[in-house]
Amino acid sequence: MPTEKPSRLLLFAYFYPPLGGPAVQRPCKMVKYLSQLGWQVDVITAKEIVYHSKDETLLSECRAHKITRTASLDPMYLMNKLKNFLGIDTQKLYFNTRSDHKRKIKQLFPVDDKIGWVPFAIRAGKQALLTNRYNAVMVTCGPFSSALAARYIARKGKIPFILDYRDHWTLSNIAVQPKGIFFRLLQFIEKKCLDSADLVLTATECMKQDLANHFGSNIISKTMPFFNGWDEADFVNMSRQRKEDGKIRISYIGAFYGQRSLTPLFNALVQFREKYPERDFEFLFVGNFYPETHLEAEQSSIRNKITFIPQQPHAQAIQIMLDSDILILVIGGEEYKWVLSGKLFEYLRSQRHILAMVHPDSEAAKILNDCGHSAICPIDDTEAIRRCFEQLFSNDNYNQYKIPGQFERSTQVKNLHDKLNSLCNI
Repeated sequence: MPTEKPSRLLLFAYFYPPLGGPAVQRPCKMVKYLSQLGWQVDVITAKEIVYHSKDETLLSECRAHKITRTASLDPMYLMNKLKNFLGIDTQKLYFNTRSDHKRKIKQLFPVDDKIGWVPFAIRAGKQALLTNRYNAVMVTCGPFSSALAARYIARKGKIPFILDYRDHWTLSNIAVQPKGIFFRLLQFIEKKCLDSADLVLTATECMKQDLANHFGSNIISKTMPFFNGWDEADFVNMSRQRKEDGKIRISYIGAFYGQRSLTPLFNALVQFREKYPERDFEFLFVGNFYPETHLEAEQSSIRNKITFIPQQPHAQAIQIMLDSDILILVIGGEEYKWVLSGKLFEYLRSQRHILAMVHPDSEAAKILNDCGHSAICPIDDTEAIRRCFEQLFSNDNYNQYKIPGQFERSTQVKNLHDKLNSLCNI
């Protein structure tokens, strides 16, 4: 009796393990759980680049059927080549370059600064079509230029095209956008990609509505929120290991972008220490951070309470969450209302206190409130942040917080699996 052929997906993901961070977690977990549900996923990604995070442990759990790594002509790939050929410490150069300078460099490129990967991605996609029959082609964005490669391959193979938004493209009010006719051209390209897509995934519910409002209500019927969530498997056999020493441990885990200031947060802790000198605390920053963050910490009068820890493998990052008392979530104000930071869901799963600097009407604030987290304040309001610290320092009941099971990774991917089966008539 012949064996039933597995469903096959071709996935374009510029950011992929052994890189680390939230941009990598999304495709990694998607591949992991789609594979468990019977899909064979072939991944097209870039070869080694200069990047803020690496996590070799993620590669072992992705379970892709095949990974094709291509060359590129984008700055991050070329910087890595400089390291190899000239012995330049490009990692140090990358982190010591101010974020505003990086933004200016990105503005020099059409669509985005990864456009130099598109020809290589298309060539790899064409080769994949010659040797395999796929049920669908998916791209996870950003970079958004990679959508051009995936759309081309899907049209060439006459197979469904799935467009996955981790962030907004032209609707982002936190990314630097081109001006005038160049912006209108970029929006034209985005609409073409949306119109071509058979399924659109968005990292938040808010993004789905934004796309429909700006590009047409027809998008609603083919758009599905696909949240980053957390992977329950990452928490198996994990528990609090830290020996209590009387200190409140405050932790921020992950990347931090230079355009956001932590000075109000540090000032709030200064005020708290002055009001409650008997309460001791320590503040851990875990990850790779840009010069602006280090400078703000160094200029604070609580600099002796702050420790920077280099980026850790994902399992160690989870352990640090569990060993913390207060986890800091920084998303921002009005312009960030559509953002759901990837760490939000792992923070929720860890059942620690969360001090969230998010807009009170944002999707993140709603999820936090639904789970019992009420320490929510503006990113720039020192007095409000201090009051949140007072609220959390006096509370040691972590079991009050709800873990929202609908955001677990395998549940999210099962929803995607069912949608793909319906779309591809499997």
